[in-house]
Parts: sequence; structure tokens; C-alpha cells
Amino acid sequence: MTGLSDHDGRNTQKLALAGELSVLEAVHTPQETRTPRDGRHDRLHAALADIDARAGRLSGAVAGYRMALAAREDRVWMRLRLAWLYMRQRRFKSAAREML
Repeated sequence: MTGLSDHDGRNTQKLALAGELSVLEAVHTPQETRTPRDGRHDRLHAALADIDARAGRLSGAVAGYRMALAAREDRVWMRLRLAWLYMRQRRFKSAAREML
């Protein structure tokens, strides 16, 4: 997800956390849970993490990538960005765990 300003991204996140559904993509309902899911939820958190990282808010960026990873199956690029952020924080053991 690109092109989100910090303000737009935060408003979108607030709406998503309040349970609003995305108008950008169809919502699917897994048979196991029968709970509607927004297929872009992980990308929203990753986009917000990108914004935080560019603004130097490393803790917020780490939290955003961890939420993105929890929202969907692992994505290599998310793990690498998370490892890079850990390295910037001098958290080398955490960085190594993300790269394994």
C-alpha cells in the first residue's frame, strides 16, 4: 500500500481497529471462523510501519511490522524490514531471530 500520508494512514488505522471494513478490497469470510476479514489488513499495518520508520519512530515501526506479520502468514520482506529496524535499535539478537 503506497501513497498514504501519515494523517490518512492513522485515520485508516483507527477505522480498521474500530471494526470498519475496507472499501478498497472485497472482504472474505473463512469457513473456520465465519468472521469477516479484510484482505489488506496486514498491508495497512506494514504501510503504517513504513511511515513510522521514515519518521524515525522505530518502536512504532517495529510494532507495526509485528502486527502485520500477526495479521497474515509470514512475508519475507516484512521480516527483513523488521530485522533492519532491530539492527537500528542495536537489538542484534532480535534481528537474528527474524532472519532465521
